[in-house]
Amino acid sequence: MRIPVGNLRPTAPAVECLTVGHAVLVRPKGTDERGGRRSRSWAEGLALDPDHRLVVVDVPAALPLTAWRPVAGRLGRDDGASRGLRLVPVPGSAGELMPAGQWLADRLGTDVLVPAGEVVRVEDGSLFVRGDAESGWLRLRPDAAPHWDSRRAPKPEWEDWMVNQSWTPGPLGVCEPLPGGAWLRPASDDLWHRVHRLRLTSVVPCHRTQLCVVLGHPDGSPLPLADVARFWHAVPEEHRGEVRFVGYGPVAAPAEETLGQALSDLLGRPVTVYCGLPVAGPAVTGLPDVHTVCPDGSPGWRPFARELGYLPRQQSGGQVMPPRPVSHRPPVHGLPELSPGVYGFAPDAVLEVTQSGLWMRPPTEPADAHAVRALPLDPTAAKILYDTSSQQSAERMQLLALGALWRLDPATRQSSQVLPAAMATSGTGAPGGQVTSGGQEVSGGQEAPAGAAPDGLAPAGSVPAPEAATVQPGVGADTTEPEPASDPATVTPEPATAMAPAAAVPPEPLPAPPPAVRLEADLLPPPPEAEAASAVPVSAAPASVPAFAGAAPRPPGGAEPVPDPPEAPASGEPAPEGAPQQSESKQASKQPGPTASDDGAAPVGAPAGAGRPTVPEPSDHEPSDDDPRVQPTPRPEACAVPPPGGIDRERDWLRGALRQQYDAAASSLARLLSQSPGLRGDARKPSEDTLTDLVAVRLYLSAEGDKIDAAVRGATVGPHVPVARCVYEGLRRLPSHRGAGVLRTTVSDAQWQWYRRQRLVTEWGFCPALTGAPCELPGAVDFLIWSLTARRTVLLEPAVADRVVFLPGTSFKVLGVREEERREVLLRELSPSEIAPDGTVDLASGPLDEAAVAGLERAAETWRGATPPEALPEHWSNGFGSPPGLIGTARVATQENAQESTQGTTRGNSQVKGSPS
Repeated sequence: MRIPVGNLRPTAPAVECLTVGHAVLVRPKGTDERGGRRSRSWAEGLALDPDHRLVVVDVPAALPLTAWRPVAGRLGRDDGASRGLRLVPVPGSAGELMPAGQWLADRLGTDVLVPAGEVVRVEDGSLFVRGDAESGWLRLRPDAAPHWDSRRAPKPEWEDWMVNQSWTPGPLGVCEPLPGGAWLRPASDDLWHRVHRLRLTSVVPCHRTQLCVVLGHPDGSPLPLADVARFWHAVPEEHRGEVRFVGYGPVAAPAEETLGQALSDLLGRPVTVYCGLPVAGPAVTGLPDVHTVCPDGSPGWRPFARELGYLPRQQSGGQVMPPRPVSHRPPVHGLPELSPGVYGFAPDAVLEVTQSGLWMRPPTEPADAHAVRALPLDPTAAKILYDTSSQQSAERMQLLALGALWRLDPATRQSSQVLPAAMATSGTGAPGGQVTSGGQEVSGGQEAPAGAAPDGLAPAGSVPAPEAATVQPGVGADTTEPEPASDPATVTPEPATAMAPAAAVPPEPLPAPPPAVRLEADLLPPPPEAEAASAVPVSAAPASVPAFAGAAPRPPGGAEPVPDPPEAPASGEPAPEGAPQQSESKQASKQPGPTASDDGAAPVGAPAGAGRPTVPEPSDHEPSDDDPRVQPTPRPEACAVPPPGGIDRERDWLRGALRQQYDAAASSLARLLSQSPGLRGDARKPSEDTLTDLVAVRLYLSAEGDKIDAAVRGATVGPHVPVARCVYEGLRRLPSHRGAGVLRTTVSDAQWQWYRRQRLVTEWGFCPALTGAPCELPGAVDFLIWSLTARRTVLLEPAVADRVVFLPGTSFKVLGVREEERREVLLRELSPSEIAPDGTVDLASGPLDEAAVAGLERAAETWRGATPPEALPEHWSNGFGSPPGLIGTARVATQENAQESTQGTTRGNSQVKGSPS
């Protein structure tokens, strides 16, 4: 059916055609710079479509057809007419493209494809049309009716009905289309589906010949194997050899069975399984990258083996054969590949790619080769094994394995373990224990210590199917849960992890912290010139929210910028330039003083009340201690976040001014560093810097931490600033925590109402919390916080194993306040990806908020039924009660401590001359 052109207007807005990447960009002439960048970025990210000429459309929806004449002239001169055209709208720009597409098809005499539904660009540059069963690319032909073509572009060879629409392969499972293939998931767990759908739709690439089938999702119900079998039989026989399974969540399988072996035995033929979640890889190789999936769903390390091939028992004489790496990435650049996955490393050694990592062995296969190759994949750490079958060559293999470790890329090296092959395959582990990249010591074959397993979310697959075990993705019978790798974007070091030789002596336990040291000299009030400087307003924030690499996808939709806020009435300083601001616009608050507007419109990092003009009203109310005291945005000289130029001066000052305290803590920490190389950081930087930062953390974890916090939250200038900056850098070296945390305090009614009004809060001090039950904490209000980057401190002070500390500058979204048996405030740590370049934050509720609330509620229920923990050390009894964003009074010193502090400050006047701040 030909679509009539209608009455053409004699004149039409002028458009221009630009070649951008693999596409022709169509846009109005005179497009401003901002709009031009947006459409160019969209076009540049598109993958080549070998069958069609890509035409990216960024024009108004009401553009008349006469405006397309220069476009037809341009496309008719190149190869677009011979190959056909694919019209790709820039999100939010063009409207219905079918009239223009039919006009171009008739004019040029070629096929034109237009989308019917929402177009999603995957990270590999392919396109996917999301929507119901009618969504997809429509093919328009000259003088012919349109017909449905596909969902994906470029169109893969395996495109078929069973991967183009949602259907139910069984009573407990659902199959829905993905850009890279299909997703078999449980029919329940609706809350998590939206979160994981966003991730899978954006990162799993579309391969022209390989069909990717994702199974389950983290924290979901176990997927029945019968549903997988029904899907398999729906795949045309000619495409079954190209199916690649992805263990993304729990699958109900026989106990002690790997996912790949269970699938191969069930289907009765060889199957191929990815060693993690495939993501877009380098365009040069054309192969996807693969990241392991940790138990909490976060991405882990990049395994060397991308895909593993499994053979069914009926084809191997009833025996279980180790999986064969089908494809892999070279472990070390420049090594010759002697056979598939086996590289020559030295005249007497080869380096072999296995499912668990790498294996350094002699050229002749040792007797335990079968066991080494069968060692299951650990999603949290790579295993660099060395052969010990020959006593004469064991030491040589160990040294070569260490050499291979240091030739790995930094990210893989940080998440690697070096250990003897015999100990790894026997399940006993090295006698000295292995140290993961984050520095968490985990003894081989034993569970990680308290606090090491992910908190807040129950382990995936905690509800196994009857008479079946839950198989975690990529993990076989190995059920240990080591410390998850630290967030790569927030941990600066790139350390190698420990290697424990066979005859190693178990490391000594970390001694107890030295007696509490006095830092009064380090907490002197600022000198008069600093007081004078404090009245000078500044226009820029001293630092931004710390970055991290989150596994969760960014909520859809963007935030519109808001006008620059006026000066904050609390401090007289304008809001920081570029600080995140919420995108909602509601009526300004009538609340006088330093409190925020009713919609919580304060920018992230700015004092409350700075986001919207306030309308002060006459009031007889006198400020009291119960009123909210909002933390002011610190000036650069008062900020605990290190400046961009580094903290060399601060470290030098700390080593000189606090020499006695430094020497007391340095000896024990030096021993810890020798046992935990993961804490050392970049080998190119002085090791003394690492030691200084960790000494500062130990000082902070002593009884003096409350004084440092009080000074930092007050944004005062003084000698505490260099100590706080060193503490910041030291904490960044520690493992991160992704999950639920809690702190408990008492707030006044006015402070409680402040949290009711707020939508965003920023903590400028260090904010300690617990990941376990807060039964012994004093206070009447629980702050439940979903953490992304808080740092675990158990390595430096084992006495408080469940403690985590949020770094200064961390911003939180207020998810809700509740008045039930106990008052509760629910917070979620914001990721930088949620903060637009112009500093705005979209505060509309989304899947990330719902997932965080569900995780917090689950953790709170677990805590309520937990056994009361042991009493905390005396100086930390009130150490988890600082309300985020406010200057609270949680750490209340006794009268005796207050007198000692005054005397110590007097003593300190003669000890410290000044600081680099």
